[in-house]
Amino acid sequence: MPNFRGEGVGVNVECEGGSVSLYRGLAWDKEGKEVKKFTGGGDHFANFIAAVRQGDPKVLNAGILVGHVSTAVCHTGNISYRLGEKASRKEMQARLQEVPVFLPVFERFMEHLKAHEIDVDASTVTLGPWLDVDTERERFRKNKEANRLARGFYREPYTVPEVTV
Repeated sequence: MPNFRGEGVGVNVECEGGSVSLYRGLAWDKEGKEVKKFTGGGDHFANFIAAVRQGDPKVLNAGILVGHVSTAVCHTGNISYRLGEKASRKEMQARLQEVPVFLPVFERFMEHLKAHEIDVDASTVTLGPWLDVDTERERFRKNKEANRLARGFYREPYTVPEVTV
């Protein structure tokens, strides 16, 4: 496995002010100085079920809005993937020129695939579209299909009414 900042597996987030490793529970400033250490909340799925069974949101490891926003990030990635098309390495690199911050991430992704003996040059990988998020309305701008996927699919009688904002 490729190693990124001392991790072979994990979630690393880069922000304007620094970065954080969710796996190790560490945050650094832009210069790489450790600024915070934190511990996780355990099994989030079990915690959520326990809170529902107890009927007590105070049991949750994180607030409901925190859970909503953090899962929205994952759902956005999945929606982009579902709307994506097969693209060669060259095509992906060309598209990423528009968002240079992703180029190092892309190269690590290529290393990861190579470590698992996946030849990107011989096959293709799905490249999703850039999704522009309207955070106020919790919708995607100019992408009806992405909004359809975000809404989900329901069956009677378990439907959610359409709400216009």
